[in-house]
Amino acid sequence: MENSEFLFVTAEVGVAFTGFAGLVTVLARRLGSPGTHRVDVARLRLVLIGSIITVLISLLPYVAAQLISGPSSWSISALISATAIAFLLCFEVIVPVTKFRRDGNVANLNMMIVYLTILALSACILALLVCVLIYPSLVQAIYVVTIYTVIFVVGITLVRLFISLASSES
Repeated sequence: MENSEFLFVTAEVGVAFTGFAGLVTVLARRLGSPGTHRVDVARLRLVLIGSIITVLISLLPYVAAQLISGPSSWSISALISATAIAFLLCFEVIVPVTKFRRDGNVANLNMMIVYLTILALSACILALLVCVLIYPSLVQAIYVVTIYTVIFVVGITLVRLFISLASSES
């Protein structure tokens, strides 16, 4: 596969996000932070699972190209990635937010960021599916945009986690 270096770099970014999230959690506990809020735990889960998905969808086209020759490897990667992002959206964004709203525990949620996350991930899923079904020549470009959108969502969530843990320290 030509020019696959960017896939490996984005996989490394996903691993770095996972490491930062783990480090922040350990430091928050060591500094005597009281029990983490349920929202912080949900953010940490989103960062960890989002980072793992980032690594997987970053490496998926390379692995698919080794197994399948031709442009269909990108289409297969796009379909699998759309499924992984749908999992991330449903089980790590929508379900926790629904539970927090049902319990009346939305004070720590910034709903604008939640809606932005839902919109961004939904757009990624839709764009991947449209490209595979209608515009196969755009799959590679949309795939790369999708990877960076997931990194953006995970990064924003990581920043929100940092802010929340830092404000609970003071």
